Amino acid sequence: MRQIDELKQKLAAGGAGRDIISEAKEICGVKVLATRVEGIKLSSLRDFVDHLRDKLGGGIVLVAAQEDGKLSTVCSVSKEITKKVKAGDLLKAFFEHTGGRGGGRPDFAQGGGGDPEKVPEALEDLYSVVEKALSA
Repeated sequence: MRQIDELKQKLAAGGAGRDIISEAKEICGVKVLATRVEGIKLSSLRDFVDHLRDKLGGGIVLVAAQEDGKLSTVCSVSKEITKKVKAGDLLKAFFEHTGGRGGGRPDFAQGGGGDPEKVPEALEDLYSVVEKALSA
């Protein structure tokens, strides 16, 4: 079962020639990646998000995943950034668009539920939320 989850992670990360890391934006000197993937369970999504953050060399990563009609979202923030940006605050801003609930630590938060149709708008808005927090 673990191998299947790992394979799904790899497919989500690079499926159809998609280079998720190249989707990251730099905001106030911090790499930020907010994206959506399909078919990853929450248990594997945590590791997937940490893997993406490590590949970025630190920064902020928020990934929304839909599997079997359920939406799961995980956010990871490098510890050195948590004085200005907290993972739970970013998750809360995401869920303001989609619905759903979640929480966690300043460097890591997760949640679920909400309207998958509103994910693109929520992901795009996240960059503005990060810019505002980093500029403060």
